[in-house]
Order: sequence, then C-alpha cells, then structure tokens
Amino acid sequence: MVEVFENAYQFIIDLTYTKQMEEMLDEIVENKSSYVDFISNLNSKCPKIEKLERNDDEIKPSSEGQITYIENILRDLQLNLSEEFKNYKEDNRVAKAFLDRYIKEHEFFKKNNKKASSSNNDENRPATPKQISFAEMLAKKHNVKLPKGFKYSMKLCGDFINEYHKK
Repeated sequence: MVEVFENAYQFIIDLTYTKQMEEMLDEIVENKSSYVDFISNLNSKCPKIEKLERNDDEIKPSSEGQITYIENILRDLQLNLSEEFKNYKEDNRVAKAFLDRYIKEHEFFKKNNKKASSSNNDENRPATPKQISFAEMLAKKHNVKLPKGFKYSMKLCGDFINEYHKK
C-alpha cells in the first residue's frame, strides 16, 4: 500500500499541494468555490485506472443522499419532476442522470442565493455552541423552560433568544 502512494500518488504527500487543497476546502466552506472544482483538481492528479467491468443491467435503489439532494434541487430550482426522472428513488442510474444534469445549476443557485435550502436553512442546522449557551443563560435568568430540540435547530434557538434577550 505504501508503495502505491509513493509511486502513483506522490502528490498527496507534497506539502505544497496539501496546503493548496486545504485552501480550496476553505473556499468551499466560504462558498467561494465548488466541491466539483476540488474533485476535478484531485482527479487530474490521479493516475488513470482501467475501467472495471460493471453490471449496469442490475437496478439498484438510489441512496438516501441522492434522494435528499434531488429533492433539494427540485425545491430550490422550483422544478417539476419530468417523466424522464420519475423513477429516481428506485433506480440509482436515473438519480445519477438527474444529478449530472442539474448539479452545476444548483451549485450556481446556492452560490448566488442565500436562501438555498440545502446550505442555509436554519431550521435544518443545529444551533451554535454560543447560541446554546446564551439561550441556557436566558432561560435561567427568566426562569423559563427552553423549547424542546433547541440545540438541534438554529431557528428554534434563535427565536427563543429573540424573545427573551430584551426582557
């Protein structure tokens, strides 16, 4: 295994390349770059491997990740599911075709629209440690119960803070 990395993947242990990739990951987090750019860069450095035989005749269900991503794209881009993609849950090849067609458009949407559901929906993101701490302090100060699940919902925690921080 070590020989494989030393021979074919030497770039991975190159500190300059590692630094460049870490900077690119930071840009992805800041929505300044796309993960597709990161993967493309990595792919361009990897040696080509002969394609393995694959049995594409077997229909496999889509993964939960594929299904969720497709549903986010449909919602964010306000698309109606066409007949071509109606079996995306049952057939991962259909899901892949849908994602191949719309993923770049969705990445562009997320980059240019702060309301993209998959990356900026406060209801689906957990509260930050500072929010949790502040909410707990306010609950003690005002002798009130915290809302159920406040640690797991940035919106719920934020609403509680907004209600009690000026009282």
